[in-house]
Amino acid sequence: MFRHIDRRGHGLEIGPSHNPFAPKAEGFDVQVLDCLDRAGLVQKYIDLGVDPGQIEEVDYVWTGGSYAELVGGEEVFDWVISSHSLEHIPNMAGFLQDCRRILKPGGVLALVLPDKRFIFDHRRQVSSLASVVDAQLRNDSNPTPGTVAEFNLLFAQRGGLDLWGPWSVERFRPSIRQKPSQVARTAMKERIETSRYQDVHVWCFTPESFQGLIEGLTELSILEGLELIARPRARGNEFFAFLRRTA
Repeated sequence: MFRHIDRRGHGLEIGPSHNPFAPKAEGFDVQVLDCLDRAGLVQKYIDLGVDPGQIEEVDYVWTGGSYAELVGGEEVFDWVISSHSLEHIPNMAGFLQDCRRILKPGGVLALVLPDKRFIFDHRRQVSSLASVVDAQLRNDSNPTPGTVAEFNLLFAQRGGLDLWGPWSVERFRPSIRQKPSQVARTAMKERIETSRYQDVHVWCFTPESFQGLIEGLTELSILEGLELIARPRARGNEFFAFLRRTA
């Protein structure tokens, strides 16, 4: 994670929940942005049976709007870390633009993203440039009904696991989830009829497809002022991507 980051810099970690990469307790000069305050996160993870001991104080609770407004200005941070958040965010290009604004020139956005080939998104197609552009133009704040339906209907498992490594030789089997078609229909109907947020993977990536999306958004001038530092690198069932804010 810190391959292209100066650990001594002032940083922001987005959505670290109960497992931060840059804990304040270890001396990092870091602030935390999440969708719940610490008390809310503690309650969430206790209910999920996860030890909440590493959850740190949340400095900024995001409820919508721009990150620059939330943190009090632009060009604030030397680095921003986001692990397994981007795939959930309905407006991917908007998220990247927000991160660019709060980075100082030369600052680095470090992302950890799931590789759809080795997780429950295996049966889904990689996300297209068209879908990313359309979501940005609509300023989506909620997954579309089709996305909710696809996520639930095509949920894949290998050897009974939701996540596996490139070395797995287990067979793909029908999901142990109960009646995925019924779950998908119900979730889609609820999304059509209500505005309740449904937390799904909106985007599906491989390292190569993510690089292509960034290059396409740049060529269309939808994403400006961020450039990939290097080709995204795979590591097990996830991959790392680093983008630098240009002058």
